[in-house]
Amino acid sequence: MLPSTTIIPKKSANSNAEDPLEDLYLRVRQQIFDALHGSILYQSLQIAGYDSYSIRYKSSLQGNSIKVTPKLLPAFHRLCQEVKEKLQFEEEIDFRIVSNAEVNAWAHLGQKDTPHTITINSALFNLMNDDELRFVVGHEIGHLIHRDGILSLLINFTYPNDDEHEVPMMLLHKIRLNNQLAEFMADRCGYIGCGNLEACITALYKLQSGLDLAKMGVSIKELIEENLQSLNYFLEGEGVSHDTHPVSPIRIQALNLYATASERRRVSGMRELLSVLVKLGDSEMERNLAAFIATTGLVLALADGTITDCERELMLNQLSEATVFPAEYLGKICNCDNLEELHKESIKWLLENAPNCRPWMLKYVIRMVFSDKTLSDGQGDFIYEFGQRLGMSVEEIARTIALFIRDAYQARID
Repeated sequence: MLPSTTIIPKKSANSNAEDPLEDLYLRVRQQIFDALHGSILYQSLQIAGYDSYSIRYKSSLQGNSIKVTPKLLPAFHRLCQEVKEKLQFEEEIDFRIVSNAEVNAWAHLGQKDTPHTITINSALFNLMNDDELRFVVGHEIGHLIHRDGILSLLINFTYPNDDEHEVPMMLLHKIRLNNQLAEFMADRCGYIGCGNLEACITALYKLQSGLDLAKMGVSIKELIEENLQSLNYFLEGEGVSHDTHPVSPIRIQALNLYATASERRRVSGMRELLSVLVKLGDSEMERNLAAFIATTGLVLALADGTITDCERELMLNQLSEATVFPAEYLGKICNCDNLEELHKESIKWLLENAPNCRPWMLKYVIRMVFSDKTLSDGQGDFIYEFGQRLGMSVEEIARTIALFIRDAYQARID
């Protein structure tokens, strides 16, 4: 069995004892890794010789790229080796340059005895100076240091891009969050490899826009001021960050905090930024929706004194649409002293602010009641009472129950 430390790196001993980014990054990726049975799956894929890159792709890379060597590209080779040394990364890397107009680069973990590969699109050399290239190279080495490719391998194998393997909601948001946190961590390595914060920021803008900033007469001062204005939209407004990479204002501010802020400011600033990444939508709506799901589910589940596996799974699946960490949230609600009060407040808020949720709220109650495939005494009355609290007629409630039973029906021989 491969040692787990080679799969999911742990928090380094000399890391900042209080580092919200690294703590969340390691926690999220460990949760995904465990959910995918990562230890046994990764070992099995290694033994089987599975690689996420096809033979065709690797052959294309081998035949249609220039390998960075001391003889072919001596200056860029020295640059890459300098960045490796700064990051104290001693494993072998093949640096390759391909003809591609997209301003991008990416890293691929080596398999067994093959070296890692970092591929750099030729477009970068038309836009970036040496310090900016150092940031890009350091960023990609960061992905190798953190072994981000292993989690990507497991995810892509378990959920290939087809109609039969859909990523469950409980993992979908965690995977998105993990990808964004991995970019933050790699940016830190890019800064260490470069050592020039201004060059890191201009490199990120060039990666984002594809523009030659100097040629366009763009000043770094104006860029930073504009970034702060955009940042306020995400910190104080309704902005969310749901792409595979963090939005630029948050990403640049995270790098700025890491490079320039005091420890106290860095910790508080990163917590503020991370609060945007874990937000799935309107925060007040999320908060009340999650409270309704958890409290309603618990009220129904605890009516007979026990929470079944089916009931818990249904609550977690529904909570995953409102919070990135459904299990932790459900545990918190389980231990609160004002369950009934929170239950009533969430219903009141949703009815006043999101009345279009009423049919969904009733369907959730019905699903919870039928989650154990039985209808015990009083549960039918509860459904009707709850539906009437929502302002629905008896006929509407009866129709909703009938449609649910029809859609959920499965024939049983016994």
